Amino acid sequence: MGGAMNLTTRPIGALAPLFLALAMSACTKPYASPEFHPDPPRIRGIASALDPQRPVDVITIHGMCHRARGEWMATMHERLASLLGGRSGATPQAERSFGRVQLRHGIIETEQGMVRHHAIVWSPFTAERKRGLCYDSTADGSEPVGSCAITDGAPATLPVRRAPFNSGLKASLLNDCLADAVIYAGEAGDELRDQVAQAVVRALAGAAAAPMATEQASLLAQERRNPLFFISESLGSRILFDALRQLQIELADGPAALQATRARTRQVFMVANQIPILDLARPEGDEDSLQRFARGPEGEFGLEGPLPIVAFSDPNDLLSYTLHGSRYEHDDKLVIQDVLYSNAYTFLWFAERPTLAHTAYLEQPPLLEIIACGSPKEPDCPR
Repeated sequence: MGGAMNLTTRPIGALAPLFLALAMSACTKPYASPEFHPDPPRIRGIASALDPQRPVDVITIHGMCHRARGEWMATMHERLASLLGGRSGATPQAERSFGRVQLRHGIIETEQGMVRHHAIVWSPFTAERKRGLCYDSTADGSEPVGSCAITDGAPATLPVRRAPFNSGLKASLLNDCLADAVIYAGEAGDELRDQVAQAVVRALAGAAAAPMATEQASLLAQERRNPLFFISESLGSRILFDALRQLQIELADGPAALQATRARTRQVFMVANQIPILDLARPEGDEDSLQRFARGPEGEFGLEGPLPIVAFSDPNDLLSYTLHGSRYEHDDKLVIQDVLYSNAYTFLWFAERPTLAHTAYLEQPPLLEIIACGSPKEPDCPR
């Protein structure tokens, strides 16, 4: 009987490597390397603007889904420093809070020049409101996510059964992520935009500037000619350009400050781009805040040329859209470069984890290298 057992188990054991190989081949990255549209790309990275005689300013703003106050900025800062071959300064600290929006600063020193990194963290603004959905948890053993994970005490659970996959998807994609877009679309969005606008002015004025009135800060901003890069994520792209539009309208010297900001903008990097779907709320025939920024306050963008935008998208990201094929493709104020990349594996050729597909762009070395070094890569870029 022992021999019979061996006859049946040995073939199965011999097939184990085959099963493993099949399982591994079923987990693929359709876009394992960045794919450019159009190709070849012409993307200027941060390294292209480095100069020992002047600093480069980089303003980053995160997208929807909860982010820890300091962790997101610190991680992004260290990754940029590594790619630029630089030495980062002290751990980035909160320079100032505007309501529940924080502005954090960090320095990256390289042999070619200095980068001043200004990160806008708005997640604390929506966290308190999103806790109103924490009751929508089920006792399926899954851990709370986002703002619900930092709630004091044990989270409440509904006395209902929910499939674990659906439970996790609702807790993350809906209650933690899409809830941010709902909050911004309502009256609370005005308050959030106002606080972000104050942080943007402060960032444009420079980390070393003393506290000052908003009008004074914008005057300082319009006198500066340091190269400027924007890195915006998901919903943060819309919030950023809406805030810039608000500054143009509300500040006494807003148009001049915005024109100067437009003039020094070298590149806009948008990851998890949602502009096309958010554009559906725009009155038909109107320009949105991105187009108005590209055009400039006086409608004369010829001195700077069209605004260069790089849009990173994972085709499996349910919340992201390319710009080619949208109405922005035909706007002569914009130069669009789409970059396709898979942020995570597709399992069984069927599905990619939705949250990773949407939130993991700035964790991908090939995409960060494009931001830091451009494409084609800058000759003197360390990476």
